[in-house]
Amino acid sequence: IPTDHEDFDNIGCLWVPKEPIKAGDALDFRYRLHWNADEPQPATSLARAITTRIGRGGFPYTRKNPPEIKRIVIEFGGGTNLETLPKDVKPEAVITPSRGTLSAVFVETTSWNKNWRVQFDIQADGPEPVDIRCFLKNGETALSETWLYQLHPQQMG
Repeated sequence: IPTDHEDFDNIGCLWVPKEPIKAGDALDFRYRLHWNADEPQPATSLARAITTRIGRGGFPYTRKNPPEIKRIVIEFGGGTNLETLPKDVKPEAVITPSRGTLSAVFVETTSWNKNWRVQFDIQADGPEPVDIRCFLKNGETALSETWLYQLHPQQMG
């Protein structure tokens, strides 16, 4: 569908009908459209990353919280793998930065909505962006999708 701007793109579909269509034939179609912040029927049993927060890392009320250390907090929710986790099992956060040092890694459940929160500090010197991946697992079983984020140098200081 040719357009002069991406705002005017549409979804096109194509099919071959069982019976040939003749000039003058009337065809009826039914379809459903969804506009939501989430999938209407999530196609996975994995929890999704639903919030990301970034702030100053380190430890409050001490002088050990330089501005180049950032705290990242990710909240995961939904997904049958995470929702059916036994109450005595705490998921493990797998955090992989492209560079830098991780510290203060902590995983906790949120009592009010039964989501799981991962928080950690990261310090990376230099001007290059830091690519960060994080997901939750229990043993060898992934409990969440993989959260991806690129932390830029201006966010580090």
